[in-house]
Amino acid sequence: ARLYDSARTKRPNLDPDAKVRQAALEGLRKIGVKGELGTISIIMERLKDGEPAVRKAAVDALNALVVPELMMEQPGDDAVKRASELISIFRSFLLNFIEDRGAKIRGAALKGLQAIVMPGDVLVINRIVANVRQLNRRDAVALLAHLAPEKNRQVIDCVLLCIEESGAGGGSEQEREALAKFLVENLVVKMCGKGDRATLMRLIAMTKMPSVDRTGRQACFVAMHRIAGREDRQFLQDELGLNQLGPGQQEEDAANIGNPVSLGSLLSNIL
Repeated sequence: ARLYDSARTKRPNLDPDAKVRQAALEGLRKIGVKGELGTISIIMERLKDGEPAVRKAAVDALNALVVPELMMEQPGDDAVKRASELISIFRSFLLNFIEDRGAKIRGAALKGLQAIVMPGDVLVINRIVANVRQLNRRDAVALLAHLAPEKNRQVIDCVLLCIEESGAGGGSEQEREALAKFLVENLVVKMCGKGDRATLMRLIAMTKMPSVDRTGRQACFVAMHRIAGREDRQFLQDELGLNQLGPGQQEEDAANIGNPVSLGSLLSNIL
């Protein structure tokens, strides 16, 4: 009961000790009722807390309790209006937290946005694209895939940048390869159209960049052969230098362009 607002009891979420405030918020995350406006209002006060750990705990608690479908089912016009206001306020805070110094808060902000924003939210898309280098690439691209319409050039270029830099992050080689595979899958399946010439040109250019490591180049080639159609055969031949091969090999490789299996083997040999 001490976790809730009361005129007669001390409120732990306002305690001078940051650890007490954090513990109170963690308790609310576990026992709070999803969609309950009063609890959500109290927790939102801590989004402006001076302690990063407390702000993070507040975001985590709100991520668990802010359920737009439940909040908008509150009886009465005033309650619905209040629910809408709270969701809007939370969204604004999350957008700001994307630029927070703390990686944990940035990650929690992405998780929160995933739950409350609707596809086509241009402001959220722009903010993620602008800050993608300091965000978790997998989480950021997953959210962009959810929000952005297909063939959005801004988002496609953002994912291409992530592929270009996929080998620069930490983690094992296996983890970097898994990230690159995830990026390519989202690029090809959810963002890019077949035969997207602008994307093919960018992928080809990336394979020639000294800064792009083996993982990034492999990702480029895999994306390339999945995006390319038969009408792109000659273009790929010219750009990848296949015309410089011997006549017999050239004919064989030209026939392979557009074939998902054989082209994958062909491009792997180019590495």
